Amino acid sequence: HKPLLEIFAPNKETPYILSLGMLRWTVMLGAYVYDICYRPRKLIANADILSRLPTKIPDVEIPPPLEVLMLESDDTVIMKDNDIARMSLKDPTTGNIST
Repeated sequence: HKPLLEIFAPNKETPYILSLGMLRWTVMLGAYVYDICYRPRKLIANADILSRLPTKIPDVEIPPPLEVLMLESDDTVIMKDNDIARMSLKDPTTGNIST
């Protein structure tokens, strides 16, 4: 990308309008001494092919999702409020708190 030459060139000032991701890259690359040069696509076919190769998808049967027809909850109270209050008084952490 020729526009990246302008953004990441070490001798150029960082543009004022830049995405956060690009800004992070300019800050990170600012710690290094480097030269950037443009290479046409014909000269970088080995790198270009990695983004264009088709990936083989294995023949795996994906089961259909399960259907949930009804959800039911139990309204039984496990602990009553006076049980919680009594146990809180015995607890060393919450026992010192008074209301």
